[in-house]
Amino acid sequence: MLGRLHHCLWVACLMLGVGTAHGQTLPNGAYGPYYGPATGPDDYVDPNIVSELLPPDRGMWWNVDMRLNQAIQDTSHGMWFRLEWMSTEVDAPGRTLLGANMSTVPNPREPFDVQLPNGVITTAAVLDTSSVNFDNINGIRGTWGVPLAFGHVETMVWGTENSTSRINTDLLPATDPFQDVRVIATSLLTNGAQGTSVVLYDLDFRAQYSTEIFSAESNLYYNYQAPRLGLRIMPLAGFRFVDYDEALVQKGSYDNSSGLNAGGILIDPIDRRIESVVDNDVYGLQTGLRTEFVHQFFTLGCEPKVALGYNHYEARVSTDNLRTSPYVPIVTDGLTESKETQNLLAPYFDWSMYAKIHLTQSFHLRVGWNFTWFSNISRADDNIYYNDNGLANPPAVRARAEEEALGVSNFTLGGEYLLP
Repeated sequence: MLGRLHHCLWVACLMLGVGTAHGQTLPNGAYGPYYGPATGPDDYVDPNIVSELLPPDRGMWWNVDMRLNQAIQDTSHGMWFRLEWMSTEVDAPGRTLLGANMSTVPNPREPFDVQLPNGVITTAAVLDTSSVNFDNINGIRGTWGVPLAFGHVETMVWGTENSTSRINTDLLPATDPFQDVRVIATSLLTNGAQGTSVVLYDLDFRAQYSTEIFSAESNLYYNYQAPRLGLRIMPLAGFRFVDYDEALVQKGSYDNSSGLNAGGILIDPIDRRIESVVDNDVYGLQTGLRTEFVHQFFTLGCEPKVALGYNHYEARVSTDNLRTSPYVPIVTDGLTESKETQNLLAPYFDWSMYAKIHLTQSFHLRVGWNFTWFSNISRADDNIYYNDNGLANPPAVRARAEEEALGVSNFTLGGEYLLP
């Protein structure tokens, strides 16, 4: 143990000796630290200041390291980050019928007569999606920017929570004897043509429509010699990816509480389900123009963008117990699934407006509004083909690819931090 301590002391002394030797004044202009006193009135050096002369040969990587270090410092000095809360609104699907048009009924949303195989006549109605709305969806958006010699690069990522709008009815069960509608129906085509086929629910019926959005984009802004204050215009070019998903799930039960069939109420109600899910993946090359007016205390800006988009989407529809019935004619339907995929051009347009208040040199408060118009987007309510090919054949409610335009708007509020 003492031997090891002695070795450590010897090493420490040796290192102190080397340090002291390097700390001495070296004659004849030799390289090294210099502590010496002034040799003339013009050569006075504060004894507390240490200077070191560098050798002529500084190594082959010295210049590269210095340039890299300077580039990293310049880049980090101009980087900035922004985090914002979003309130998003998506276009509602409208008054899409939860069924097919019928040959003998002008508007299935209104009460109409249905005759069962046993001869009993009842009054039914088909619901629609008019009560669905996708307003005030919470989301979050993060943006960061990196300066370049001729402009800067911005990368933006945002997403919304899964928002669900429910379609409910208080018409079931029909306990009011004066109520017009006794059952809710899903109307079906017959071999692809309008007919009178329906699926009935008398215990309950409910549907839920949900949506979710994710977007990521990166843009290059060209602002070479743009003024720091005043009006400045910056052309841009970039790439964007948008994932837009929707799901519509319809569930209903039949237990003969309406008394349409003999035998009383079913112990085990028949639960029917129709589900439609669609996944849109939009890829776009975009270009546009950012115009800003920068003041010492605030910034106002707008940014229109247009893009050549490409949408790859997949629509899926499944049914379960669609026509199942213990009454004549007895039918037992299991689970059915179908899928349809499409690839098509989907140009879109994006418009943003914003204002920033410069609270400090490094922190800005930002509020903004953004609207995006997408073309050729597939939606869950449009993708259901309500059809029936007869009880001798499997259920024919399946996926059918349809597209339409879609508008998405965002209100944002957040803060921006610039690295010093």
